Amino acid sequence: MGFQIQVLKTQRLKYYNMIDSWAIDNADKLWNPPDKSGTKLSWDLLKQISAIYAGAKVENSIEPSENFSAAYHTPITGDLEFLIARTLYYYGNPVEGVNANENLGWAVHLRRQQKKKGMMLAPDIRIERQGRTIGIIEIKARVGWMQAFFSKARLEEDIAQGKGNSRELIGKAQAQLEKYIDGYDFGHLKTERMFMLIPSLEAAHRKKRTRETFKVFKRTFVEHSGLKEKNLVVLTKDLNYDAGMLSKSSGKAQLANPDEVTGDFEKMVSLISKN
Repeated sequence: MGFQIQVLKTQRLKYYNMIDSWAIDNADKLWNPPDKSGTKLSWDLLKQISAIYAGAKVENSIEPSENFSAAYHTPITGDLEFLIARTLYYYGNPVEGVNANENLGWAVHLRRQQKKKGMMLAPDIRIERQGRTIGIIEIKARVGWMQAFFSKARLEEDIAQGKGNSRELIGKAQAQLEKYIDGYDFGHLKTERMFMLIPSLEAAHRKKRTRETFKVFKRTFVEHSGLKEKNLVVLTKDLNYDAGMLSKSSGKAQLANPDEVTGDFEKMVSLISKN
């Protein structure tokens, strides 16, 4: 049993070391952004997220049989959070392989619980400098479960059909954001420090709702969150792109259109750096 545990541990370590190497490259690209002809870091992140999805779905390729099938795959949110947290760690702390111009002295906490004003808070990612929280990032791999938070059309449909849970979900999401803002005393800078990051809005979008554009989704987020458009970090404007969708023919991840990437991630890092 001990040997089996060690083998599994070794394989998992290789996997996370690979994600960590991506994070180093990402941080280097933040410090040394490509020229206008180069692709944005957000495109690299989308490729990495697609690779994580492909790895999570590999269980479906193990001895496929008509007597066994699985629609479920290992959730990837934890790995996505690790990728983003390590990218920010390497950006905020000079290490070999990252050409950092200065030591920002960032401490990056991944789902670490902390008691503030009598509340137990555990943001997905919290960035600290000299003991002061300067940024919080909530990460959603997919937002299908909270469509109404981004889509007025979905909210209107639910209300028309007598479904009350959409308003309840919006209220819970609002309360979570406010809890962090109040707990960490963000004051007048609250909209500069609280972010929500998602790869794409595909899970909130439905093709039949043609009137809802990327801009409309962002404005609905502003209305429901009390934050600003820049606080919603979406890696691609393509409303039909799903990072978890694999090619049926090759089983490999489908690449996002580099012309559709937003640069939201880079802007978020810049905003946090100024606080």
